[in-house]
Amino acid sequence: MNALCLRQLCSPVEANLPLEKRWSHIHGLNLADQFPRGKSEIDVLVGLDFYYDFMENVVRRGKHNEPLAVRSTLGWILCGRVGEGPALGPMRALHVAVEDSVVAVLRNFWQLDAIGVLEEAESAESPSSG
Repeated sequence: MNALCLRQLCSPVEANLPLEKRWSHIHGLNLADQFPRGKSEIDVLVGLDFYYDFMENVVRRGKHNEPLAVRSTLGWILCGRVGEGPALGPMRALHVAVEDSVVAVLRNFWQLDAIGVLEEAESAESPSSG
């Protein structure tokens, strides 16, 4: 697994709500996050290419519009809906890609641009057999 280190992954995430007592399917689980908790920073993002290395094949489902719990190596993770109604606010997504340095990108560009020209120059420089 590779790590990409950034000064800040995203702005702090809002506080999460207390767990509902009616969600009996999650009572007694060792959760990967604290409920409730205040606003907090995100420390680590796990890419989808490694996500399933953390996830186990155990899921606890509640009723319609209740969160489900998925067991992971970090503890149980709650996912999904927590009720009905309008969304709490706008959602944002950030996609990060690790790219080669500008020098490497330019070098690759000029190598592609010189296809044919380099081959002609190399054949002109090589001694002919005869």
